[in-house]
Amino acid sequence: MPKLPIILPVVLLFIISPVFAFDQEQLSILFKTNSCSGCDLLESDLENAKLKGAVLKQALLSGSSMRWSYLWSADLEKAIMEKVNLSWANLKHANLKGAFLRKAVLHQANLERVQLNGANLIEADLQRASLINASLEGANLMGADLRWADLSGANLNRINLQNARLEKANLEGSNINQSYLEGAQLDGAIWTNGLICGRNSVGSCNTE
Repeated sequence: MPKLPIILPVVLLFIISPVFAFDQEQLSILFKTNSCSGCDLLESDLENAKLKGAVLKQALLSGSSMRWSYLWSADLEKAIMEKVNLSWANLKHANLKGAFLRKAVLHQANLERVQLNGANLIEADLQRASLINASLEGANLMGADLRWADLSGANLNRINLQNARLEKANLEGSNINQSYLEGAQLDGAIWTNGLICGRNSVGSCNTE
């Protein structure tokens, strides 16, 4: 009877060998130079990373964990960040124009004065995020969760908020002209004029 080839060691080699979705060399470049535009950083671990002013234009960051990261004034224009976890991250003054943040988690993130013009935030989790004086003009937030988010003074012109959740959100002083609000839940939200939206505020703020 012929002997079967021994493949177990080969199988074990694949099992125990580390598999990285990102390019480790490019990750090293980022930490050394604080710049890595267009880099492949998919599913990388950037928790607590200190990346103030980092240049990451068009970088691939989908699936990465960036909780508690410090990205003050970082340039992430047109970065691909689907399902990235940015909970509690500090992105104040960051440039995220045209960024792809579909289903991203930005729970309690600091997004004050951030530039999110034209960004894709479909189904993103922005619960309790601070978006004070942020600019989101032309952004797509369809189905996004903005409960308890602070959007006071924000530029919300021409954004898509279809089916978004905005219960208890603060929109006082924000600009929300020509925006699409069909199906948006606004119960308990503070409207642009400082009045509180009543029950059954769907698609518009009922202050009566």
